[in-house]
Amino acid sequence: MKSFITVSLLAIAFLLPTFVKAQQPAAADKITWYSLKEATELNAKKPKKIFIDVFTDWCGWCKKMDQSTFTDPVVIKFMNKYFYAVKLNAEQGDTIIYLGKTYINPNPKSSRSTHQLATTLLQGQLYYPSFVILDDKMAVITKTMGYKEPKEVEPLLRYYGENAYKKKTYEVYMQTFKSELN
Repeated sequence: MKSFITVSLLAIAFLLPTFVKAQQPAAADKITWYSLKEATELNAKKPKKIFIDVFTDWCGWCKKMDQSTFTDPVVIKFMNKYFYAVKLNAEQGDTIIYLGKTYINPNPKSSRSTHQLATTLLQGQLYYPSFVILDDKMAVITKTMGYKEPKEVEPLLRYYGENAYKKKTYEVYMQTFKSELN
């Protein structure tokens, strides 16, 4: 009986890490976020559109989008399928190269000093959260400002991800759109 218990405990000890690992969320259970540099390099190898979430550390609605919209399984599915997702802190101090041009935050130690790339991508309309979608050539296709719920983000991801924007207006697209959200 002792040997049975010993063998059982050893088996549990051996298999437990595998079981625990299997219970952890897989990469498909969350959005894969990249830096702009990483997304640009990936795009050069396998072209895809780039979704840039422009946020700040102090923005409450940005945090709400991270906690609700960007954790929704349908949003995750289409984000990972069609885009290289990028987080861009609009007040970061890092130097970023975009389309061969260098962008900086001119006063990185100053409170609420905006990075030049955020200003450029948002065309001077500094509103957070915002997101920008780039085509596979790194050109801006669209920008959207403000907090968005999953039901607002899913059609946008699909409209641009499926290239419907090249054939019809968003309004026409929405007339036949079928959401995968419950």
